[in-house]
Order: sequence, then C-alpha cells, then structure tokens
Amino acid sequence: IFDGRSANDISMFVDSVALHEMAHQWWGNHVGWESYRDQWISEGLAEFSSMVALESIEGQASANQQWQRSLERLTEPGSGSGSLRPYEVGSVTQGARLVTRRSPSAYNAVVYGKGAMIFQALRMLMRDTSAEVPDKAFFDMLKDFATKFGGKNPTTADLQRHVQSHMVAGLNARGDGKVDWFFDQWVYGHELPTYTVDIDVQKAGKEWRIVGSVTQSGVSDNFMAMVPFYVDFGKGSTAMIGKAPFIGSQTRQIDQTIPLPKKPKGFLINGNFENPYVLVTKERSGKKKKKR
Repeated sequence: IFDGRSANDISMFVDSVALHEMAHQWWGNHVGWESYRDQWISEGLAEFSSMVALESIEGQASANQQWQRSLERLTEPGSGSGSLRPYEVGSVTQGARLVTRRSPSAYNAVVYGKGAMIFQALRMLMRDTSAEVPDKAFFDMLKDFATKFGGKNPTTADLQRHVQSHMVAGLNARGDGKVDWFFDQWVYGHELPTYTVDIDVQKAGKEWRIVGSVTQSGVSDNFMAMVPFYVDFGKGSTAMIGKAPFIGSQTRQIDQTIPLPKKPKGFLINGNFENPYVLVTKERSGKKKKKR
C-alpha cells in the first residue's frame, strides 16, 4: 500500500488512520447508523474528525493537502475498459453497492472521502467569520447530534432533519429556510461541477482591484453551489473576500476593489475545500494553469 509514497506521505497516512479510528469512539460506537445507506455518516464524520485534528496539529495547509488527496481519489480515472471515476459511480448513500469491477476504489473514495468533504462543506457554510469562534454553530450542531443520537442508529434523513433544526443564514442558500438543496446535491447526488476562473488582481491606489469572471459548468440546470472567493497571499495564507451562489451553467462577472493587508499572489475559489469534489481550471492573463 506504500509503494511509491514518500516518507512524509506514509507518516501522514499513519497519523490520519490513527485519528480516524480514534474518532470512531464517537462516530460508529457512540452514534451508529441504521443501514448501509447511512454508514457514510460514521465513516464521513470519523474521516472529517481526523482532518480537523490534523488542521489543529499541523495547520490549515497540511489539512488542505489531505483534502486535495481526497479530491484526487474521487476524480482519478479507473483502469480498464469501461471503468468509472469514483464520483461517477453514485452517491454516498449507496454504500457498499458502490464497489464493482468498474469501480473497485469507489467505496473508500466516496463514503470516506466525499463523506468527510460533505461535513467540511456544512462547516464552511455555517461558519461566521465575524464571531469569536467562527465554527461554533457547526460544532454545536455536531455535539447536539452526538447527544441526541447517542446509543441510537440515525438515518441520513435524521441527519438532514437535525441540520435543518440548526439552520443558519449560510445554509439558507435558496431563501426558503431549508437545507434540502444541500442534501439533494452533495448527499443524494453525484454531479461534478467544473469551475473556470479567469481573474486578474490589480493594484488600485492603496487598494486592490479583482476583475474577471468565474464560470460553473458541467452540471444540471438546477444544481446550486455557494462558491467562496479568496485572495491568496502564498505559503498557505488566504483570506475570504466573499461568496456567491451559482446555479446550473453560469458565469459571474467580478469587479471589486478592496483593501488588503499585503500584496496578494492571486485569486482562488474553494480555498478551504468548502465544496465536495470541485475541479478548478485556473486562467490568468490568458495563460492556462494546471487543474486542481
């Protein structure tokens, strides 16, 4: 299993597995799951917990490296004729049925990797950057979930109702006070949006002008995502400057002038992996960059 891995990769793998299994004391032992369709809750939360621990111990940049690996496992092409990329096979609620000869790695990539990214997406949607503890609403929701369902076997529908009961402004993307849109897309669905970023960051007096466009494509007409915008200061340092909803195939023009504490190196979206399995094509000044 370690063939081709660096010593750093192996160390990180061992550390994350230990943290994942420790997290099962809460997610899997204390809080169970009803059926194979709901096992992703346990595995997703255990994997997410290991990522949060890594973030706390090693920093955001190290955690983002692991999120990137999870994304790559979801989107890596299979081998052999007729093979599928893991995300193409199905949703997290299909559980063990994801494993076929055409997709032998889909279960781990989707149930563990995407399952964790679903909770990361919830965390970021519920985050209040103006609060003393920005993630308080999200972690209060998780603590309440562990209390309410301790010694029980919740379903995915139970989780959805529970998140609904902890509604905050960031989750109300459609303005109807419901989280159905999020669960329909990221939990029950398996579409993969592609984002094309064509943005320049320019000096404008004592401020900085961010101008260009961001396009969402490759999804159905009713697919919706809240896309966060960041400036990148380099060496893992970023700052969110806003977010916007994208529905279906849509392009948003951006022209914003803002003060910044120092010179930015560029612009990016999904800086802390707010959305599950997003591919980003970066283009700046007409020069195409590599995909993420």
